[in-house]
Amino acid sequence: MIYENLNEDTLEWIINEALKLGASEVECYASYSQSYNIDIMAGEARQPSYYDEGGLGIRVIVNKKLGFSATNVFDKEKILETIKKAISIAKTSKENPNWVKLPDKSKYEEVKGILDKSIKNIQPEAILNKAALLINTIISTDHRVLPVWGGVSADYTFEMIANSNNILAQKEGTYLGASIGTIARDNGVTTPIHMEMRVSRSMNIDFEELGRVIAEKTVKSLTMKKIETGLYPAIMDPEALFMIFTATFYNAISADYAQMGRSPYVNKIGEEVANEILTVIDDGKLDGGIMSAPFDDEGSPTKRKMIIDRGVFKGFLYDNYRARIEGKESTGNAFRGFMSSLSQPRYLSLPSIFPSNLIISAGDASLDELVSNINRGIMIVGVQGAHASNPETGEVSAVATPAWMIDGGEIKGLVPGLMINMNIYDALKEVEGLSREVKQIYNLMSPWIKFKGIRFISKA
Repeated sequence: MIYENLNEDTLEWIINEALKLGASEVECYASYSQSYNIDIMAGEARQPSYYDEGGLGIRVIVNKKLGFSATNVFDKEKILETIKKAISIAKTSKENPNWVKLPDKSKYEEVKGILDKSIKNIQPEAILNKAALLINTIISTDHRVLPVWGGVSADYTFEMIANSNNILAQKEGTYLGASIGTIARDNGVTTPIHMEMRVSRSMNIDFEELGRVIAEKTVKSLTMKKIETGLYPAIMDPEALFMIFTATFYNAISADYAQMGRSPYVNKIGEEVANEILTVIDDGKLDGGIMSAPFDDEGSPTKRKMIIDRGVFKGFLYDNYRARIEGKESTGNAFRGFMSSLSQPRYLSLPSIFPSNLIISAGDASLDELVSNINRGIMIVGVQGAHASNPETGEVSAVATPAWMIDGGEIKGLVPGLMINMNIYDALKEVEGLSREVKQIYNLMSPWIKFKGIRFISKA
């Protein structure tokens, strides 16, 4: 079994062999993952599928030149070929004068709530039962709602990192995820797809709550409304914010974008960049956080970092390479292949900067109170096309779908054919309210956010 061959002796041997073959520095990242998945299609849960994958990626430095190669065969002869390939690539690569060194050995603190043995040892019947519970809850909540796609997955990962600077460490974790897309049909009206998801490092997802929420959410779109093109106060669901943030803000707070002069926050540390009610924290040590770990994917300790403190920008996220360029320590934000598909295992990727658990502090008002204070506006439930947004300028042009009209302090129904035309960085300066309710979408934990005004283009 691949997992059994992931051990300290193997990694130490790889480091020593690479140094003998001419590498100045060596890093080996090895991982094994197993996953049970249930697909939901057209209101039915399919039979469980099982996936497991293991391998290792070898990064070498030869005189400030980088080489990388990977293999999923734990045979010494194959591993030697992989080492030689990485060294060959390094020797033919362009020298990077900014390279300093790989991370040094560090002490790691324990992070709680990231491993649940009941997920590690879960049986496929348990996953199937949870998918069935989700489907049945949706249908029993409102017969007009149909689950059209989705899934439930239970994952276990084991990872090791070693390098020639005496790092040798391992970590393991579990993940439970559920996602669902639904439509509603009634009297000849069919809604757009509504989505909802839950993620956890433990078995604590409430599948009945998820089913009720998505069903109640979907039927709100059976009533159609129209609105004219214009600037309106808007409330953004965390799901919509996540789609916009991953294409914009996540890049803006990364040191690689800053050092290339592409972040709007360059030279703005200590300056006000958002409304004073907005605080954003990245916490790689959060108990039970979906991306929490003692160390990141190149062996640097994870940390809790203040990004925006009451509207004031405090600093960027770093991996080891970008931190050393500035004479700083890594913030522990080097990750491999986050959100990649199972067909692209993480050991095939080099680390890059990404937030760990991005937390937007909640407000004092309830979501209902935020809605009740809007006479005429929009609730942005989801977006499509946000990936085409410009991370440097913050310009966002995407379809708001689903999007609900707020009229007289109440949600009145779906507004189809609505386009968002906004600048997300400018919008953060005009945040008017934050809900006390918080929802997690992957690694983002956010309240519902009320913006003073967003321009919408109506095509209905």
